[in-house]
Amino acid sequence: KKSAAKSAKPAAPSSLAPPASLVRAYRDAPTPAHRNAVESYANAHAKDASGALARLGLGIAAYQQMDYATALASLKTVRDKLPKLADYTGYYLAATRADLKDAAGLAEDLAPARSGGEPSPLAAKSWLLEARALKTTDPAEGIRILREHYPALPQPEGDLRMADCYQASSDLPRAAEFYQRVYYQYLTGDAANLAAGALVALRDAMGAAY
Repeated sequence: KKSAAKSAKPAAPSSLAPPASLVRAYRDAPTPAHRNAVESYANAHAKDASGALARLGLGIAAYQQMDYATALASLKTVRDKLPKLADYTGYYLAATRADLKDAAGLAEDLAPARSGGEPSPLAAKSWLLEARALKTTDPAEGIRILREHYPALPQPEGDLRMADCYQASSDLPRAAEFYQRVYYQYLTGDAANLAAGALVALRDAMGAAY
């Protein structure tokens, strides 16, 4: 049984001034030398915003490399130091917690992406992330969140996440409905392939009820 892939990770802000070139070089080629250069910059500028930006870059890179313990430590360090980037810091902190199966405080981490006068580019993805974290512990709440914010969800990720949560809650007919939406509306690509695999498994599980 295939489950929906994680929604695509949003790109971090690129115009971060002094440490931007160091972080970009590390993300493009994550070698120990490049990491040490960013780490040295962060340590040397620990009391100013540029050092916090470097530390944020390290945290996001660690998350993308699935080094969740390092990501968590780095992102916690800068959580309150970059108010203008609180949505990015909070989103990646929440994503790290989700992959560590630690949903405690996740909604609080995502709050900056959902508040403020100017909408964050991560607002819609934050609902997908919260629903993914809830899938194994409270899929019904995940479904509620996705339905409440359905018009804003990016697609086909929104329907894939909805199908996942319905499947986790043992509502196989509704899961099949949402996987079929993806399969028939997005004929090619990863989403369609994931939906196709899930539908095969559901057909075998449901038999004549499919």
